[in-house]
Order: sequence, then structure tokens, then C-alpha cells
Amino acid sequence: MLEVYVDSAITKLNMSRKNASVLLGLATFIVGAPSALSPSYFDWIANISTVYIGPLGALITALALISLGIEKAYEELRKGALIEVPEAWKPW
Repeated sequence: MLEVYVDSAITKLNMSRKNASVLLGLATFIVGAPSALSPSYFDWIANISTVYIGPLGALITALALISLGIEKAYEELRKGALIEVPEAWKPW
């Protein structure tokens, strides 16, 4: 589950895969360990994630789509796709 972050660290910070994996795995453990030890901390983190971070991400995505326009966004989506993305997905 760290692959996206590890790949970003390799690309942006010129780190080796091993160093990026160990560093990010350790950081994830340190941040995640308190939630395993304290149910109230887990509830607080879950609340922050679902109430604030999720809707904020959706808002940022919507604003990016508005600024790019549907055609440009569809072109960008197709650039990174491993399979053909049908045009029927444009309205969604």
C-alpha cells in the first residue's frame, strides 16, 4: 500500500527503493501505532479522515475538473490508462 509514496520518494527525492520503503514504512508505523493502542485516538483519526479530508479531496478534484474542462480532463485520464477509457465515462 506504500507503492505510490515509495515511487514518489524515488522520483522526487532520488532515494533508493529500499531506503524509501523503510523510511515510509517506519513513518506509517509511527503514525498508525497510537490508533491500535487507543480506540479514542482511532475514532478521532477516522472522524478527521471521513468528515474533513474526504470532502476536501472531492472539492479539490471538482475544482481541478472545472479548471481543466471536461475534454482536457478526459485526455489526461486516457494518458495514464492501461486500458481504453470509453467516452461514456465523460459525464461521470
